[in-house]
Amino acid sequence: MSALFLFGTLRDPDLFAVVFGRPLDAVARAEARLDEHAAVHALGCPYPVVVARPGRAAPGLVVDDLAAAEIERAAFYESTLYELRPVTVATVRGARPARAFFPTAALPASDETWHLPVWQRGPKRHALAEARLIMDLFGRVTADEIDARWPEIAARAAGDLTGLASTP
Repeated sequence: MSALFLFGTLRDPDLFAVVFGRPLDAVARAEARLDEHAAVHALGCPYPVVVARPGRAAPGLVVDDLAAAEIERAAFYESTLYELRPVTVATVRGARPARAFFPTAALPASDETWHLPVWQRGPKRHALAEARLIMDLFGRVTADEIDARWPEIAARAAGDLTGLASTP
């Protein structure tokens, strides 16, 4: 079992359930923050990245009791654009170790602060459609293949949403 610090979209209960395969309510979790870091938009994307920012703190959740297979699911979803790194997060019960997904060099950061509620009101619906398509491929293709298929996945998710919108 392993603890993850979630600073971005994976804090959303709907997305968490798609990616991890169980409800967020079914896992032990606590409010946490990663000091000296901030959650900002990836350059040109609605998705967040966490980056070092002196004097700031990235809010999030520390999630416990995740099985290795669940961590693998999350790593697959995050593809090769993120990598797991050890961190120490602050909670009301003190500092504790966890791991967090940090962007690779392939995913540059903007200076714009990322906010979960804004994402939930906007890009969430499309992101859920993408996540369902990605997780349907878990165990059948590699993360590199997900990266290569990204334009197709994004287009199909948009098409699925358009089809839903036009259904009476």
